[in-house]
Amino acid sequence: MAPISTPPFTPKRKRTTSRLDSTACDVVKGINKKSRYIKKLGRDIEKLAAKLKARAQRAADDPQIDCDDLRESWETLRKLIKSRTKTKHLQRRVEVQRAHIQKTRFNFHIGDWVHDLHDRVKAGENDNFLHNVVEKAKTELKKRMPAAEAKEEAEKFRDFRAAAGLRVSDTFSLVQPEFKSVMKWRADGGTGEDAPATPYLDRIGKLCDRIALNRKLYIELLDIGDQRDSTAHHPQPHLKEYMDEHGVVDWVEVKAYCDKKKRRFRSQFMKGKFTQLQYTLYERTLDTWFKAYVSGWNPDSTPILVTGVDAALKKVKQQTRRGFSGNDSIPESPYVEGKWDDLF
Repeated sequence: MAPISTPPFTPKRKRTTSRLDSTACDVVKGINKKSRYIKKLGRDIEKLAAKLKARAQRAADDPQIDCDDLRESWETLRKLIKSRTKTKHLQRRVEVQRAHIQKTRFNFHIGDWVHDLHDRVKAGENDNFLHNVVEKAKTELKKRMPAAEAKEEAEKFRDFRAAAGLRVSDTFSLVQPEFKSVMKWRADGGTGEDAPATPYLDRIGKLCDRIALNRKLYIELLDIGDQRDSTAHHPQPHLKEYMDEHGVVDWVEVKAYCDKKKRRFRSQFMKGKFTQLQYTLYERTLDTWFKAYVSGWNPDSTPILVTGVDAALKKVKQQTRRGFSGNDSIPESPYVEGKWDDLF
């Protein structure tokens, strides 16, 4: 009787070791992949990750290490990393919000003072001031051009405005680009040949000197006032901005502005920044505001104005004529050494 052949014995350890090697490799790779995040999460997480990584690296040589336990330890660490990362993210958001609230609160505290200072600056840009500016400019210009040409050029200073009739945000929008240009010019080691023209800064400088106000401080305060007004005010459409030379308002554009405002508010509402009640009231208010001017539309798409609106628009048109509507001509702004020293 032939001997019974038996297959060679293969220890279960080899299969277990293979499975353990795969698990250990996954753990090491996973920890390496998340190492950048782990370093930011604190020493306790770093120590746990280092211990688990060392344990995984030993696993291939130690069949006594339970691969299931190794995998569970890695899953637990992953969840801890995810939780700690989320917590860190939320902490950063809280810090950003806290800083924003603090800045907003400060802007509200100082805002009225900024506006009053701006009113003092505006008051100086009056007819008497403008007359003196024109006469001085005329004298200087005559040194390098014919008298008639100097007079014409000097008159540009009379119609030019940097503050009178302008809001804080308006003046800041005129001054800020020039201020940035001066800062860049200085950083680049600029000379008189490549100095930027700064007619608004020049005018603001003269107005600030009149009330002994530091020009750099004034610009900083304009910035704060502009931020405060942007936070505090979300104005309705200014009808004069939608009015043509005949006093006719483009109500289609006004309606489009209102709709855009509602879409933006809805976006904020969807992010949880406002309640359903607030969102509903906001939409209702904007719709009510528009209907206070336009009750409907004719078949030819022309607006049906509410009684009394025509009279109100006439007043707006008259105010627009009297008010400052922009600088049609900007005077020259020659470089003089030291003209911006107070800004540095």
